[in-house]
Amino acid sequence: MLENEARNLLSLPFSALQQITSALDQVNSLMRQAQSLAYDLARIDQQFQQLFPSYSGNVTQAKLISDARVRWQASVDTFKHTMEVQSRIVSDIQADEATLSTLVGQSQGAAGALQGIQSTNQLLALQSRQLGSTQALLSANARAQATEAMRRAEVEEAARAEWQRFWASGVSYTPASVQVFGGAPP
Repeated sequence: MLENEARNLLSLPFSALQQITSALDQVNSLMRQAQSLAYDLARIDQQFQQLFPSYSGNVTQAKLISDARVRWQASVDTFKHTMEVQSRIVSDIQADEATLSTLVGQSQGAAGALQGIQSTNQLLALQSRQLGSTQALLSANARAQATEAMRRAEVEEAARAEWQRFWASGVSYTPASVQVFGGAPP
């Protein structure tokens, strides 16, 4: 009876905690490196206003082009960031499979209740890390999609402002005769 109680108190001789926290730290580091539109709630409104301003009829074409380039770069940055997060998560799959296999083996070979509980806790930690990585990927992807949707909406807004600027100038098209290749007008 004492032998069984002693076996139940044996600690698990394996820990995957270092691997799990390292992979999670790498994904979190990537999320903090977000460009153009950060994940900082305090700064998002300011960044949003800079990238997607409202235009009046007196906006210049140079300003529209400049702003369009900035928005395009923001879209590129967010899609690049999404791909980096995705690449990090995919690169973790093989290590996760090895960790999972080891933990399942430790769980199945547990000498007592404590080892079984510890291996189960580590399996749960691995699953939590994978869910966190999935959440990060979903967040990065949603951010990229939203940035691209806003960029398209801003293109429409810029076109509307350019149209108003064109018509507000009072200059409209007037047909005129044209000579082609030095010949007489048609």
